[in-house]
Amino acid sequence: IILTAILVLLSWCIVNGLYLRAIYVGIAAIISVVELLWYSDRFNRDIRGFLQSLLQRDFTTHYEQTGRGKTYDELYETFNNISDVFKKISAEKEIQHKYLEMLVEHVRVSILSIDSDEKVHLANQALRDLLRRNSVSNLSSLEAVDATLAKTIREIHAGETRLIKVSIDNELLQLSIHASEFKLDDRY
Repeated sequence: IILTAILVLLSWCIVNGLYLRAIYVGIAAIISVVELLWYSDRFNRDIRGFLQSLLQRDFTTHYEQTGRGKTYDELYETFNNISDVFKKISAEKEIQHKYLEMLVEHVRVSILSIDSDEKVHLANQALRDLLRRNSVSNLSSLEAVDATLAKTIREIHAGETRLIKVSIDNELLQLSIHASEFKLDDRY
């Protein structure tokens, strides 16, 4: 509206022969256009920055909510509220993950989770104690402990339970192995 009024005034000055005033009004029109472009560019950068922070899961970005006009203040307040909600969801997810991780580590039953490439994704403390190993990275590493154990894990099917005898550090153990299969997001 202001830019339109300036252009109407500029046209009026030129039509009425007020050329010096037309120059002043023209300069005001140029300043208004530059301000409008700068403001629009800054707003677009803020929108792009907000969306990129969501994509990168960076919820620490905070937008100033004062001095830009009611509509923009409300928009930036909404950006901040969305960031706060995502930050809360992310924190809750992390707490749940840590809780489950601690629960699995303290269960007295050995748990081993592997994928189709025989990569170990989870080997809890009870399993590491049983195998007398600090870590288990893949199924092949179990062959060094006992070849029967690794072979049984490769051959067992979902829902099946097998009893096997293994020798770990010259100690004969009888183990009950149960297999379950599940997919999470087309993985594992």
